[in-house]
Amino acid sequence: MTPKQVRRALKYSPSTFVNPDSFEISDHFGVLGLNIGYRAPNHRCDRILLFLPANPIFQNRSLLKRLSIEKLSQWIKSTDESTIMTGIECVSFQFGFALITPSFKLFKHKRPKEVLVFKEGFYNSLLNK
Repeated sequence: MTPKQVRRALKYSPSTFVNPDSFEISDHFGVLGLNIGYRAPNHRCDRILLFLPANPIFQNRSLLKRLSIEKLSQWIKSTDESTIMTGIECVSFQFGFALITPSFKLFKHKRPKEVLVFKEGFYNSLLNK
């Protein structure tokens, strides 16, 4: 979707940021708990960042409001062998989302701060490591 299509569908006016180096656009819908990124040059949505007050649900589990990132990561890894852990993320390539925390070691018993939903290819640099 384009920024115009997203804004029309959500019926909210976002705060918009244009990166002068990459010409990517980000729409911030704080009241909805959404930040939507559009990659240049065609400016189609390629990622959605969700944070409170959003409540993303995946397979009947809340990804932000109930379980710790440690428990969620264990569950995701048990269902997706392609899952990669970084210092701040649990990235599921099969399901196309990442759980994000400031530091997995320091905050493993806390809930994730954000969930990034991404299109295929967005995290390809992690696969090459």
